[in-house]
Amino acid sequence: EDCQVVRAPRVGQAAVAYECRLHQVIPVTNDDGQPTTEIVVARIVRVHVDDAVVVPDVDLSKPQVDTTKLKPIGRLGGNIYTSLGDLVDIPRPKV
Repeated sequence: EDCQVVRAPRVGQAAVAYECRLHQVIPVTNDDGQPTTEIVVARIVRVHVDDAVVVPDVDLSKPQVDTTKLKPIGRLGGNIYTSLGDLVDIPRPKV
């Protein structure tokens, strides 16, 4: 499925997908000053969220994703990935 704002395809099966515009690429160097990787900073211009992972009965202008339904996977490095274990809800302090 194509994106709606940027000219790029997107993974239609993804429960959550972001359309982004490049803001900045920051090279990261080692102690010898040689570039080893880059940090990519992008601005999100559109978000696609499958209704199947949205928390019911919330303000749809600010949808909340049910992470237990989303079942996200995170890359730790190399070929190592992780999935969610126990979830802990810690409210943010009011300032």
